[in-house]
Amino acid sequence: MLPTDMDCDGDMGSEWRGKTAGGCANEDSVADNPQFRLTISRPTEVVLTLTQQDFRVGATEGATRKGHTAIGMYVLYGASLDAARSRSDFHRYRVMSTEPFSYVREATLKLKLDMKGHGSSTSYLIVPCTFDAHEERGFTLRAFTQKGKPSVTLAAAANCLSAALPERSIGGHLTKQQV
Repeated sequence: MLPTDMDCDGDMGSEWRGKTAGGCANEDSVADNPQFRLTISRPTEVVLTLTQQDFRVGATEGATRKGHTAIGMYVLYGASLDAARSRSDFHRYRVMSTEPFSYVREATLKLKLDMKGHGSSTSYLIVPCTFDAHEERGFTLRAFTQKGKPSVTLAAAANCLSAALPERSIGGHLTKQQV
């Protein structure tokens, strides 16, 4: 559960599908995962949450559905790093990661991010992953910071087709579906 003194400053939906289901840094295909750019304008404490789509969503009656897959995320920084392009980038530029990856619906990572270089902002790459490659699932990545003091922006980066959260009907009203 998130502290009550935090606001959601970024909310991006995407999915691991086909080539973008790259697995963790144990896999050569890890750089194929969707990547997000988290930009800060001051040193800040950020809570990142990665929520995978409920495995029961879209299940048809009688269909067998796998449960949740093991998920986690990497935070990378390199002064000229615009995208992680290889498995070695994950070892070279890793700032923090969720370890171990867990079979949970939502993984959380709390970290203190510092300004780097001499500019007015610093960008980090966030790479949500499943533990094993080829695990397909929709997900939502959210960034939370101190209430009333937004200091981050979250945007799609490499290999990421940003997706609006799917809508569903509840009692005749359309609402955003929780991924």
